[in-house]
Amino acid sequence: MEAAQPLAGVAGTAPQAIGTRALDPAQRVAHRADIDGLRAIAVAIVVGFHCGIPWLLGGFVGVDVFFVISGFLIGGILYDEAVTGRFSYARFYARRIRRIAPALVVVVAASALFGLVFLSPQELKDFSNSAIGALLSVPNIVFLKTTNYFAGNADLNPLLMTWSLGVEEQFYLFYPPLLLLLLRWKGKLLPAIALLTLASFALNVWSTETHPALAFYALPPRAWELGVGVFLAIWQSKHRQATAGAPTTPSKGMSIARQCLAAAGIAMIAVSALFFDNTLAFPGIAALLPVVGSLLVIANDGPVNRFVLGNRPLVFVGLISYSWYLWHWPLLSFARVASDMPLSWRQGVLISALSFVISVFSYRHIETPFRRGGQGVPTMRWIWGYLAVIAVGVAMLAGIRMSNGMPSRVPGAIASIEREVDAARADTCLLSYGDVAPRTGADCLAPAGQPAVVLMGDSHASALRAGAQDYARRSSMGFTQLTKSSCPTLVDVSRVMNKHPRHFDECARFNRQALDRVMDSPDVKVVILAGFWYASIYEMSASQGYQSTIAPRPFTRGDGVALLSEGLSRTVDALANKGKRVIVIDDTPLFGFDPIKHLVTEKMALRRFVGDRVLGNLVPDGDRSSLVLASDEDVRRAVAAVARGSGPAANERVSLYSVREWLCEPAGCQYVQGDRPMLFDQHHLSQFGARQVFSGLR
Repeated sequence: MEAAQPLAGVAGTAPQAIGTRALDPAQRVAHRADIDGLRAIAVAIVVGFHCGIPWLLGGFVGVDVFFVISGFLIGGILYDEAVTGRFSYARFYARRIRRIAPALVVVVAASALFGLVFLSPQELKDFSNSAIGALLSVPNIVFLKTTNYFAGNADLNPLLMTWSLGVEEQFYLFYPPLLLLLLRWKGKLLPAIALLTLASFALNVWSTETHPALAFYALPPRAWELGVGVFLAIWQSKHRQATAGAPTTPSKGMSIARQCLAAAGIAMIAVSALFFDNTLAFPGIAALLPVVGSLLVIANDGPVNRFVLGNRPLVFVGLISYSWYLWHWPLLSFARVASDMPLSWRQGVLISALSFVISVFSYRHIETPFRRGGQGVPTMRWIWGYLAVIAVGVAMLAGIRMSNGMPSRVPGAIASIEREVDAARADTCLLSYGDVAPRTGADCLAPAGQPAVVLMGDSHASALRAGAQDYARRSSMGFTQLTKSSCPTLVDVSRVMNKHPRHFDECARFNRQALDRVMDSPDVKVVILAGFWYASIYEMSASQGYQSTIAPRPFTRGDGVALLSEGLSRTVDALANKGKRVIVIDDTPLFGFDPIKHLVTEKMALRRFVGDRVLGNLVPDGDRSSLVLASDEDVRRAVAAVARGSGPAANERVSLYSVREWLCEPAGCQYVQGDRPMLFDQHHLSQFGARQVFSGLR
């Protein structure tokens, strides 16, 4: 997001630019308080969303509002300077450094220092990666490259909010030379910007369906949001130039229409914030609502804007919005790191209120002195000084990363726990979103001609790999794994996932290929079917869940459970009728907290103090917990009915093996044995846990 600044260009005169006449200073737009107010609305809904306020589930659109504002402000400044011949790359980037860098560097430094005493080795290593990305203006690329099925909870990354800064800084790396190039073709500037903006929007729509993480984090699919702001700024500047000296008072009808458009823009942003949620495929076409809304607000200055957005409280929040955006997230993130249970939205609001106070200090004593001071400092000195600071910071952070998060800071048991987590997640046989063809490497397929055990299903099946391999060795058989994320092995049933629009078809295709391979192979003697059977019910909405590949049904819980039962029955029947022994694994318990994070927090004094005494969000110590989801009973009954033969798949070759019965007793479910975790997150067994659970399988 862009630091608060006036729209007007830098004062001064310069030679006339190519094909244009210089703008008279009186024709330039003065600072607009309503844009500060719009910035305040944007940061408020973002912060509210991050706090977990239940009626602001779409508050993430505040970032899209920021993008439009930034494109309008910086696009206007650069165009004004370019057409009057005053543009300088060095001056432009020096201004960016003075406006953006000081607060960002302080936030990164403060977070790093706190992380040294608060984060585990793996967490600190991950932090150093994102911090290096933030300092080099590529945090969005770092997050894009590290996004995968088992990536850590994004809420726990103290610098996640910097991804949007990366998008902006990369945009302003390419925009100035493009602007100067396009200015050489008379009359082609606005059509060219419109064409590029439309191309970026089309890429956004396509990539939201095919590569959601790319659509969210990368510049090319996001550039259109800044591009519409740039287009408006240039169009308004050209319009002022063309109408210079002419009467500018609009008709009464035109004035009313403009104020209606401004009000409609505010309403569009409000609707986005109130009615969007995290099940929506975003940005995609949906991003048009907040982006066009922002454009309407900015384009139609007048009484509505001045009354709704131009009041002093909102303007003040808008002025400190950059600092608040930077500070609120690390505080929320560190609080969540220390908490076993989710922060309540009220706790989030209190923490964000504290960050607001820090932001006021940051604005007055960090942002403002650097932005307004140092006018006599040579431009290149700012740039070289900034590069020196960045070089030192990156070197220190790289040292932390190379040391694997400085494990000597913490008890040795923490590093052991995290090694178990890394080992469990390093499964090359688990296909990710977008992949369809089963893996054929030696790690994933048993040798031809050898009797084999096949493990099939989604990530819950993948988590059982170590135990299933032990079972295969005990049975003197080879081992094959055919697994895909979020894709349980169900015939004629797949999963609709709004965030992965192509997953429904991809999962169905993968299952057809995997089942054909298994049923056609005489080497396959035993098939282990496992899955996060409850996932599609747990994440169900009006537009996602289990769905038939033949005859679509409504997304209701009853239909979802029925589809699961029918799809699993058909799978079991098909395999059993081919002479395979089928072992159906019931679901791993879904804990209400992250056992790994809890085990780490127990062993770090400051973190434990914050989680327990300050936030009151730690679960009781012990190796078992009763904080296990109990709302999956209907799903468990359906899976058990299929496996035990009371459904259409009745067959003596089919049996049920219960993970829950092995882990759980009336006092609770086991998540640790000694210092060894039984799971590596809330619902995936660790390698140690899988071996323990499968030790009883015969």
